[in-house]
Amino acid sequence: MEMINAEFKRITTIPLQSKFLSQLDLYSANLLKMFESTTGQKGKKLKALTNNMDTDDIDAGRDLLIKGLCLYLNEDPGDLVQEFIDVDETIVEGAIEKTTMGIFTLKNTASEDDCE
Repeated sequence: MEMINAEFKRITTIPLQSKFLSQLDLYSANLLKMFESTTGQKGKKLKALTNNMDTDDIDAGRDLLIKGLCLYLNEDPGDLVQEFIDVDETIVEGAIEKTTMGIFTLKNTASEDDCE
């Protein structure tokens, strides 16, 4: 990922990841309106997705917006967004190496020791 970010910045002088996320944040309200106005089966899927949106967690909201865009464009979100929960770093690195283009979400669940 660092190589892609570095190459994009070298060509455009703009940091790719921060620019993408800032633009996603900028258009999030409009995207949600677009999702809500969609009807039919696609609208039902989008409504179910946006009903789960947690407004307090920015990363989770971004994740849902990207998945919503995939659904809106009649694409399978699983083809673009891959989620890993409490997995070894080598597994994630292996998945990244096999992927041409994708968004990887890494989550760690809190252990009992973290809660104390």
